[in-house]
Amino acid sequence: VRAFPSPIADAMSGVQSVLRQPHGCFEQASAMNYPNTMALLYMRESQTADPQVSRRALGMLDRGYQKLTSYECAGRGYEWFGADPGHEALSALGLMQFTDMSKVMQVSREMLSRTRGWLLSRRDGDGGFQRNPRHLHQCSVQQQIDNAYILRAISEEDVAAGQPLRIASELSPELDQMYRVAARSDDPYLVALSAASLLNVRRTGDGETLLEKLAELQDRDGSLQGKTTVTASGGLSLTMETTAIATIAWAKSPRFIGNARAAARWISDNRVGNGGFGSTQATVLALKALVAMWGHSPSQATGTLLVQLDGEVIGRAELPEQPGGGSTVEVAGLGR
Repeated sequence: VRAFPSPIADAMSGVQSVLRQPHGCFEQASAMNYPNTMALLYMRESQTADPQVSRRALGMLDRGYQKLTSYECAGRGYEWFGADPGHEALSALGLMQFTDMSKVMQVSREMLSRTRGWLLSRRDGDGGFQRNPRHLHQCSVQQQIDNAYILRAISEEDVAAGQPLRIASELSPELDQMYRVAARSDDPYLVALSAASLLNVRRTGDGETLLEKLAELQDRDGSLQGKTTVTASGGLSLTMETTAIATIAWAKSPRFIGNARAAARWISDNRVGNGGFGSTQATVLALKALVAMWGHSPSQATGTLLVQLDGEVIGRAELPEQPGGGSTVEVAGLGR
């Protein structure tokens, strides 16, 4: 019998299995590298890092970083194989990925600044961003989804750089337009992306208005069903990405921790067999949501685990005393 006495232990049981060696184009390499980043960050935040697993993850991250940065375009931004012109959504994914990587390893600040600057240069003057005509999801993803995704990437990088208000002045028209669109939308994915960005730039009133809207869209099991994502996900991945970004947004406001806890429980309960949470984006966002909820999770169960057969105790184990630890508990030899 294996038991998970804390939310961290439950989630950690699958984290190690998502570590992968990055390869392929920018999107494929990100599919391997970004979960490695979040797994390592998650282990460090929850103080459950295994030294051997951490060394393995860092080695993969360093190789992934070298591969990913080789796809920077001559005209700046990123594209699948580094050919001009750059791709806005991929570059936003890269900016968020490199920002998260900088929390666990050395990342070039100059490269982050270049990528941020290139995204700023792609503004269309009407409150949105231009779009690479070779966009893979040109017909299936609405422009406002791309706009909100890019604004969230820029605001996340600004927060990590200690300048959360920088975007508020530079991109005020774009933030205003994003808020207006989200306030009218009934798509929780778009609303959550927008709320997270507004809270990042300290527009708390607007952000919490959208968080209230999200709360109304939350299902009784804690999940939220989005209409589309930046990668046109479907099925479990669509629900996972939407629920995860909503969790991240709610975790930024003490008023909505109850909503965030319910959503985080749904995420943990719906991890798939390989330890991930669906698609690459879904797994990355799920791990980001669990990292965001670290410190808000219920404390670990304590006491003695008893295993009974027909009312007779056939095994027992003392639960670890460390609050919120990542240890699992096993009772062996029950076959006898």
